[in-house]
Amino acid sequence: MSKPESTLNHVHPLAVRELIRLLAPQAIKEPLVRIGSVGDGGYLIPTTRLDVSDVFSPGVADVCDFEWHFAQLGANCHLCDLSVDSPPRSHPLFYFTKKFLGPFTTHSHLSLEEWISNSPKGDGDWILQMDIEGAEYSTILPCPDALLRRFSIVVVEFHAFNEVFLPTSFPLISMAISKLSRNFTPIHAHANNAAPHFLVGDINFPTCFEMTFARLDVIEQTGQYSELPHELDAPNSTENLDNALTLDKFFIR
Repeated sequence: MSKPESTLNHVHPLAVRELIRLLAPQAIKEPLVRIGSVGDGGYLIPTTRLDVSDVFSPGVADVCDFEWHFAQLGANCHLCDLSVDSPPRSHPLFYFTKKFLGPFTTHSHLSLEEWISNSPKGDGDWILQMDIEGAEYSTILPCPDALLRRFSIVVVEFHAFNEVFLPTSFPLISMAISKLSRNFTPIHAHANNAAPHFLVGDINFPTCFEMTFARLDVIEQTGQYSELPHELDAPNSTENLDNALTLDKFFIR
């Protein structure tokens, strides 16, 4: 576990709690299905959003089961990652770019906007699945709202969330999450048990967790919070205890 809140209290704990409440998953009428691996690399999305023309998935490493599933259904799957030379599996509908994703384009990085604009795309719904080791905040923030709205589902793994208490990090993290909240609602959350936790008040919050967001016009909300943990959740690591996220303990207390 990282340092307790009392040593990281540059940002008021109430501001952090309000930001976390923005991420409280909302219940929807559509059931969720797990796509991808049983452990790390598997994510929950609504069953009604499986028919897509394109999946944009920055961050490849050694797992691409999520992308493989959609490629098998006929979707273009766009992958990028500078740390590997190619995806661990090949598919005719995989389009790989050997660069990292970031806030702007350099010799080693691509902005989300430029990556999408230079990729061959279909006319159907798109999914964004992002696991880029902490660069998610600075990548999301400069992306135009109109382009983000092109995605019906956004899956993000948030990293280094304990830095939310630092005055140098809170603005970036909070603005990126607020930007997503303008057009999407969170519908699922899952803690990555391979990462440590940190204290927010008297609770242990994960420094790394996965979130599924749905565009507001593609799902039907029930007006309730979703049940956590979900029966399809699985621990990312078999070597650590699974500290499951719950609504009353983590989000709406």
